[in-house]
Order: sequence, then C-alpha cells, then structure tokens
Amino acid sequence: MKAKEYYIGSVCKTLGVWGKLFEIEPRLLRYRINKKGMSLIEAICYVSPPKGKPNFKHGRTSKKGRPYYLYKLWDEMKQRCFNPNSISYKNYGARGITMYQPWVDNYQSFENYILGNLGERPEEHSIDRIDTDGNYEPGNIRWANNTIQAITRRKSKRNKSGVVGVSWNRHRNKWLAHISIKGKSKCIGAFHNKEDAIKTRLRAEEKYYKPLLSS
Repeated sequence: MKAKEYYIGSVCKTLGVWGKLFEIEPRLLRYRINKKGMSLIEAICYVSPPKGKPNFKHGRTSKKGRPYYLYKLWDEMKQRCFNPNSISYKNYGARGITMYQPWVDNYQSFENYILGNLGERPEEHSIDRIDTDGNYEPGNIRWANNTIQAITRRKSKRNKSGVVGVSWNRHRNKWLAHISIKGKSKCIGAFHNKEDAIKTRLRAEEKYYKPLLSS
C-alpha cells in the first residue's frame, strides 16, 4: 500500500520524508496528527511545554534553536499566493502576487534571507511588503508594526472616496476621516464635503505617519 502523503503549501510528501527534513520521528508526527488532531504544520512545530519558566525569544523555541515562527510565516505566505482555498488568496494570488521562486520549495533559503537581512522579528511586528502590489521577494519585504502597515494598506474595494482613510457613512450622511494609530482606528472628523475629509486625513498623515517613515 502506498504511504499517505501530506501537503505543506504546494509540496506533497510522506511523513517519512517530512520527518527527515525536520529531524522528527515520523511515528511522532503520525501520533500528533491522528491522535491529537493536529495539522502537519502544528505537528512539526509542536514543542512540549517546558518545566519551569519557558525559554522563548521573539517566538523562537529553544528546541534545536529552530525559529518555528518563520516556518509558519513561510507556509502562510505560500497559502496566500498559491492556494485558491485560502481565505486570503483573493487578496494575493488572485491579484497575481506570488513568491520568490527559490523560496517556494526551499524553506531554508527563506529563513537564511530573513535572518541574514532582516534579523529576528521585533516585538509586535509582522512581515510586510513594501510595495503592496509587489511580490514576496528579496528587497520587497520588511518587519513592520501595525501603524506602518496601515500607512501602506491598499484601498478597500468598497472605498468610494478614492483615498485611504476617507469613507462615506450613510447613517450620518457624512464623509468620515479616520486614521490608524498603534493598531487602533481613530475618527478625526465628519464632513459634509468629501474634500474637507480628504484634507483632514492628509494633515493627519503628515502629523502621525511622516515621522515614522523618515525615522
């Protein structure tokens, strides 16, 4: 009987092969998947709760020093770009956004680039594409906090103003200007005139965002 194969992104291998790649006993992976109900990613990344105080640093586990959070990030990027069943695919793969080919089937290449060029993930940061219409590739990714990502966020398809942070509120019958600061959306004005809302938003960007982008 042919051994069952398991997918990670677009790559399909048996547990024996995945076990060799990540230095984990295949029987242990099988136990975690079949008995514990874990996904393959969870089974690979699982670390038994340590006795005493955990030794974590920016998401890095102490087991063999492997930065598991990077592996999860790598797989999530692939899902967004290549898996039509992913909830995020419509905003990435469906828009033609892809992933640097040498990273697609080679996690180690991705990890080497991140640690060698961007370093460990700072607290409260996640991976961000500098050009939001560009790919996940060298030179176009960085660690960014929620505020920086809010600055570069694309307009929603429902946006009728043509400007990020300005929207029509039909209940108040006014244009609202809002801005995201430290991950929280702040209303900075309600206007009958769209141009006034846009001016207010642009002034707020100068006040809150320009110092961040120039630092």
